Amino acid sequence: MIDRIYIELKRLGAVRNIDEFSSQWLGMERSYMRVMRAKGRQPSAKVIATCAARLRSHGKHLMSMDRRGYDVVASALNYLADRCIEDMITRYEVRLDAHQ
Repeated sequence: MIDRIYIELKRLGAVRNIDEFSSQWLGMERSYMRVMRAKGRQPSAKVIATCAARLRSHGKHLMSMDRRGYDVVASALNYLADRCIEDMITRYEVRLDAHQ
């Protein structure tokens, strides 16, 4: 999931590289995603929540601006925020089911 978000943000021109994504969108150290990939791990719920919040915040900001084309980017950011939240819910539900 998080890799898809990175790719889409890069396509939109909102991020230049994985290090920038880690720090600006995930709120982590620049090397965070490189280390996660190397170790074959998934980001924590906190990191996903941070990403969702930042996507939503940027989407709202762009929607408030009266510039042509910004609404398309804002919609894309809001869509990505929704995917983050769905990913967290799905992972959390699976963990709850495993403990019952």
